[in-house]
Amino acid sequence: MTNMDGLLAGGASWLVVVLAILMVLLVLLIIIIGVIIVILVKKSKSKKAKKTVTPTPTGYVPDYEEGSEDTTVLNAKRVSAALKRMKTGAVTEITKSDFKIGKERKNVDFCITDNPAVSRVHATIVIREEMYYIVDMRSTNFTFVDDKKIQPGRETPLHNGAKITIADEDFIFQIR
Repeated sequence: MTNMDGLLAGGASWLVVVLAILMVLLVLLIIIIGVIIVILVKKSKSKKAKKTVTPTPTGYVPDYEEGSEDTTVLNAKRVSAALKRMKTGAVTEITKSDFKIGKERKNVDFCITDNPAVSRVHATIVIREEMYYIVDMRSTNFTFVDDKKIQPGRETPLHNGAKITIADEDFIFQIR
């Protein structure tokens, strides 16, 4: 082996080391970019979640930029609804187009703290085109309408006087 062959062999191993270092740096750069993207997406979602939007009389919640206003609906029939809790007789007005029911106060609109059978976010009442529906949010102890178990994640229509059972807690749905 000549002197020149030794230099080439040494240079080739040096080149492999440099390429390996560059590959590690590239992987680290990709990870850093991914973390930055995740942080930006979370900030964007939290800004959207902080917006308070008032439903129109039909219950439709528009997706609009700040500064724009809802259109006033003339001669619209205002439909409202409430839940009557059979255990206490208390009546709670359904005030949002996605009205969450459960025991975790920070994540629901109607909090049931005195019943451990109720899930954290047990069910949601949704309003669409002046119709009311209930959705079981994959609760542990299920949701029933008129004594029939409803499919988790699927909208089930509600009618005036419907008996809603959340775990073992009974409510009467009232349209006003």
